[in-house]
Amino acid sequence: KSGRLLEVPLITIIEEDGTMLLFGSNAGSPKHPTWLYNLRSQPRITVEYGSESFTADVLELPEDERQQRVNTQSQRTPQFADYVESAAPRQIPAFKIQRL
Repeated sequence: KSGRLLEVPLITIIEEDGTMLLFGSNAGSPKHPTWLYNLRSQPRITVEYGSESFTADVLELPEDERQQRVNTQSQRTPQFADYVESAAPRQIPAFKIQRL
């Protein structure tokens, strides 16, 4: 709303094929993280990852793919599975970071 540039450190998951994923887990809170609304309204971002910086679009995954990615991440990381459980009935959104 403000038009201000925000810098928010987030954890991304990098798949074997190089796909970067971002989950709106908010540590299992029943509410979405505030940055989620900014991404939905302004999906073009600058990513700083390691020593590189690049422009990307953030694409919210459709429900079927979101559910599959959340399930996979829950199997990989018990803490994430706990977040999914404690956030319920809120569905944790998943995003793909697409480098431009």
